[in-house]
Amino acid sequence: MGKPARNRAASGGLARPLPLRGPLRALLCSLFLSLLAAGNSGCFWLWPLTQPTETLYATTPDNWRLALHRYRPENISVEKEPLLLVHGIASNRFNFDLAKDRSLPLYLYEKGYDVWMLELRNAGESDKAGLFNLGTRRADYTFDTFVDVDIPTAIEFVRYETRKEQISWVGHSLGAMLGYAYLGQHPGEKTVRNFVALSGPASFRLRAQAIMFLLQFKGMAQQFVVKPQLLRLNAQGVANWIGATDLRFDNILWNGETTDARTMSMFVYNGVSNLSGPLFDQIVGWVESGEFTSADRQIPYGANLDRIQIPTLVVTGKLDALCPPSAAREVFQKIGTLDKGYRVIGTASGFTGDYGHLDVVIGNRAREDVFPLVYGWLEQH
Repeated sequence: MGKPARNRAASGGLARPLPLRGPLRALLCSLFLSLLAAGNSGCFWLWPLTQPTETLYATTPDNWRLALHRYRPENISVEKEPLLLVHGIASNRFNFDLAKDRSLPLYLYEKGYDVWMLELRNAGESDKAGLFNLGTRRADYTFDTFVDVDIPTAIEFVRYETRKEQISWVGHSLGAMLGYAYLGQHPGEKTVRNFVALSGPASFRLRAQAIMFLLQFKGMAQQFVVKPQLLRLNAQGVANWIGATDLRFDNILWNGETTDARTMSMFVYNGVSNLSGPLFDQIVGWVESGEFTSADRQIPYGANLDRIQIPTLVVTGKLDALCPPSAAREVFQKIGTLDKGYRVIGTASGFTGDYGHLDVVIGNRAREDVFPLVYGWLEQH
């Protein structure tokens, strides 16, 4: 394999809070408003206390520098593939690595895995687009850019650095959707051995109220203007849809009973990154059409699920309003491989709570409920 472009930066001290820059769109606005809701509950800001072993940088063919934060064991097992963790929409590495007691990469590192957390372009410590799209880098990328450029760059970089032929992939939300799209586009590729999809939808035909809620921010996200009564109305719609009676606005992204307000304050302050206009428009297009496709609608990502032939675990939360169990089960049923698993994290399945969208990675008991599932699947495959 060829040598990818790289840079290295040793990490040390407390993780730095990530500044919020540029026009905030889509889920960023939603997360900000969720923060206000959490703030009203008396929570306060905290910085993460996690510290990966090192941070390396890979350069894409179109000259974006991508950060890869690594937890590197002293003795790397020859039997374990390196793990590539890919974060969700408008997020960064803190999607997975928020605090020591709720860090999936740290948990897997303690189990002997060589863990790499990718930050996609314009996120975290990766290169950013210029303010108002000024400068050499512009926020003109789409989901397809991640699939065609960022993901292949990261995979080749990790393979080169570790001298391993294969990796395993764990994605949350958008990171899981990227896995569906990439693996469906490359059914015969041998570089990815195993795949774990956490709370990643691949169909929007259910017209879930929580996803439709995101449409309310089209045209208003840039102005940061929201009508509280509108939020209450839509939250009630979500509650009716999933059969709940006491769902609040914040429950669209997490369940307050399984993730506390202080944790959400930490996440919103540190874990939110910018979202490009074209990517946001593409997501809106998915919701409006009901189809998971490329921006030009020429590549049917959702229809390609049956081309995925590697072991795949699909996980979602019982109260996940963005990837409800019905949507996750549809993905599970369509995936082509026979070696696949499906789990819903809820009390009815023996877990300690009914998890929401973010709870599966940063919930109070995710280390006991969810992380062992991921580890067990990786060990078995």
